[in-house]
Parts: sequence; C-alpha cells; structure tokens
Amino acid sequence: MANLNGTTSDLKSSFLGVYSVLKSELLNDPAFDFTDDSRQWVDRMLDYNVPGGKLNRGLSVIDSYKLLKEGKELTEDEIFLAGALGWCIEWLQAYFLVLDDIMDNSHTRRGQPCWFKVPKVGMIAVNDGVLLRNHIPRILKKHFREKPYYVDLLDLFNEVEFQTASGQMIDLITTLEGEKDLSKYSLLLPSQTLFAGKLNRGLSVIDSYKLLKEGKELTEDEIFLAGALGWCIEWLQAYFLVLDDIMDNSHTRRGQPCWFKVPKVGMIAVNDGVLLRNHIPRILKKHFREKPYYVDLLDLFNEVEFQTASGQMIDLITTLEGEKDLSKYSLLLHCRIVQYKTAYYSFYLPVACALLMAGENLENHIDVKDILVQMGIYFQVQDDYLDCFGDPETIGKIGTDIEDFKCSWLVVKALECCNEEQKKIGTDIEDFKCSWLVVKALERCNEEQKKVLYEHYGKADSADVAKVKALYNDLDLQSVFTEYESKSYQKLTSFIEAHPSKAVQAVLKSFLGKIYKRQK
Repeated sequence: MANLNGTTSDLKSSFLGVYSVLKSELLNDPAFDFTDDSRQWVDRMLDYNVPGGKLNRGLSVIDSYKLLKEGKELTEDEIFLAGALGWCIEWLQAYFLVLDDIMDNSHTRRGQPCWFKVPKVGMIAVNDGVLLRNHIPRILKKHFREKPYYVDLLDLFNEVEFQTASGQMIDLITTLEGEKDLSKYSLLLPSQTLFAGKLNRGLSVIDSYKLLKEGKELTEDEIFLAGALGWCIEWLQAYFLVLDDIMDNSHTRRGQPCWFKVPKVGMIAVNDGVLLRNHIPRILKKHFREKPYYVDLLDLFNEVEFQTASGQMIDLITTLEGEKDLSKYSLLLHCRIVQYKTAYYSFYLPVACALLMAGENLENHIDVKDILVQMGIYFQVQDDYLDCFGDPETIGKIGTDIEDFKCSWLVVKALECCNEEQKKIGTDIEDFKCSWLVVKALERCNEEQKKVLYEHYGKADSADVAKVKALYNDLDLQSVFTEYESKSYQKLTSFIEAHPSKAVQAVLKSFLGKIYKRQK
C-alpha cells in the first residue's frame, strides 16, 4: 500500500487499493451463496456506481484522522480502517445517487447514463441501491466488529441515513403539485403500507418468545419489547413490498393501489421505502440501546436484509427484459432464490429476535436457522402450488406466476430432465440444505411437452395460461406436490424432535403447524 503519510496522489492511490479489497470481500461474502451471474452483476454494478466520483467524502475521513493524530505517522492498520470508513461513506453516496436518479428520472450522472438507464438494468436499480446500502454494515462488521466503537458506528450511519432520507422527503413532498396540507402524507404512508397485511411475521415474535419462556407469564415490558421487534419485521416487510411493487410495476397490493400508484406519490415511493427501512434502527435504538443484545439485533436485521436483497437480485437478473429463457430455471436456482428472498426474513428473523430477547446466543442455534430456512422453502413451494391450483376465493388473489414468467416450483418440476447431472444434484446436496430436490422420482418432460412450455409460459393470454395448466395436469404435478408436502412434513418433524430443547421444539412446531396443508 502506498504511503498515506505522503502526497495527495499517494493518498488517492492507496484509497482505491482499499476499495479493491472491500469489493473482493463483498463478492465472496459467506452470508450469501452467489451464482456466477449474480457475482458478475454486483461486480459491474459496484464499479459503475461507487468509485466514479471525486471521492472527497471518503478521503476526508483519512485526512481528518491524520489531523486528529497530530502529526503521528499512521500504522498500516489505521490507514486501512480509515480508508474502509471512507469507502462506507462513498457507498452511502452511491446508494443515494442511484435512487435519486430514479426519483428524478435523470438521464446522466458523472458523464455517463444513470445506472437505471443502462440497458437491461431499469428498475432493478432500485434493488441495486438497496444492495449498496446493505454493503455498508457488511464492511463494518467485517473490519470493526471487535472495536469498542463498533455499535457507535452502526448508530452513526443509521442516524445519518435517516436524516438524509427525511430531508429528501421534505424536498420531494414540498413540491407536490396542488398540495397544501402535507401532514396527511406522512399519516397515509403507514396506514397504506403497514396495517393492511396479516401481521403474521410480527405476531410470531411474541408467540415464539412466550413459548421460549415455557409458560411463565410475560411482564408488560416483555410484551411491549417483543411487540416492538415484531413491528420492526413488519416495517421491514413493508419496505420490501413498497420497492418490489415499483420494480414489478404492480398495480394493487392487499386489495388497494400499490403505494407508488397512489395519486401524487409516484417515484417518491422509493424514498418512502428507504424511510420505512430507516425507522427500524430508530425503534431499536429507542427501546433496546441498553440491552446486552442490542448490537446483535442490529447485526441480525442488517444480515437478513442483505440476504433478502441478494435473493431478490438473483430473481430479477434471471429474467432480464427480453431474455426470457426457461433453460435457466432449475430446482437449485429456485431453492437459492427462495432461501434468500423469503425464508430468512419470514421464518428465521422472528424466531431469532425471540431467542435474543430470551438471552440466547444465535451462534448456538445454527440448527434452528437451518430448520426455519427449510420451512421457508416449503412455504414458498406451497405458494407456487396455490398460485396455480388454489381457490382464488380462498387465497384472496388470482395467481399470475405463469403470465409473469416466474421461476415457480411447478414450471421447474415440469422442465426437470432425468439426466445424469440432475441425478447428481439430487444426491450430492445435503438432505437438509435443499431436501425438496429429491421429491419423488425425477420426472421427464418430453420434447413435445417442453415445446409447450417454451411457447406458452410467460404469456398473459388466457389461452396460453390454459395450455400450461393443462400440461401441469398431464404431468400430475398435484400428486407430485402432495408427496413432496408429506415428505417435507415428516423430515421437518424429525429434525425438530431431535432438538434438545423442548421450548425450541415448541416454537418450531408452532411454525410448522401454521403452514402444513394450508390452503391460503
């Protein structure tokens, strides 16, 4: 590394060297199982958005630290750590700019097209912005977790992001055409995005904590704190859904217009999604700052958000506009998307919050995480099945996975070919990691049937949808699902009953009981 105690050019050269190290670490983050395509996407996205500016904010960290040291020469470690913090600020800036450009419908940034204007990126840039933000706590945890000021760094970045997004909100809503009473805007956001759902994730924190207490009556304070953590998960869900609807250009959510479709909201919804996310650390700091597990809560929410956004990225880039290719779809891909996009935040996060409140160390409960992730995969397979075969009156919606070209369990099973490679996948993957890959015997979709899928899957015309559903019936996927569901239940039950803690068993059985053979 060049000498940062030397010239300005030395400083910038060394600073860029730190970027290369951080990027390499992020592209090999053990918290996410990258595909080759997803690693290449993030690599390109980072280089396009992070290091292209003047880097003044980031370099200022090193300059300021040197001045605070009053002429003492910096060690290699100090140089790297100051540089890493500087890059966290540059990552934050890149995150703001990527999303700002979308909200402003800008065309160029730093002499090149805005990221969302780059061919085949489009609204995937919303999720890319989220990923940029997620990288900051990944860097901080990697390099500062053992520092006495680690929690202060997390609080600092969370607070500054909240203040910045709040300032952006004031800027955006003050120019709403024809609006004179802006107070109703901030009141409408939570009522439209938070309260309309079933609240299952949030309520699961309280249910799980009660079971972990093994019959002991909860105090008022415990009920409130468990409820607060439950609401943090509901806030996280609302944040994901507000941004997902923009990326998918959806029209309705929970029986009402999507937030960005509400009159005079539009792309301001991007910043509103960010604000919803910013509220989580505000709630945590207000009510948990003095708890011994506060920093673990911050790490937990940060990691789960990173995993969810990474799963969303794989889902989005697998079907880039104009590149609908069923040959990309496999059970392994479906499992990876579901594990990261759904299972961690919907199943693991509520229980992990309850475990932390109960004084448990999450590192001692990796087996619990594995069971809950497997349960989340089973849950999503049920969703895929119900999307096609469920009663719209019961599930509350008309399924559109076929029309939307979704990487659904049904289409993957229909496409499955019994070749040597698929057999290898079925036996080489550890049973618990993706046990639903070995459901029944691997079906074979003959060439004529495959042709039907390639021709009709992903088209909105009802005749195309009918032909795909008819093929699903020909392949008897309903029976395949029934057998899969039965085997999944048996396997999950055996893993749960092998757990040494009866209280933890009760929590896991409660989750499984709620979803087994569900019809909606």
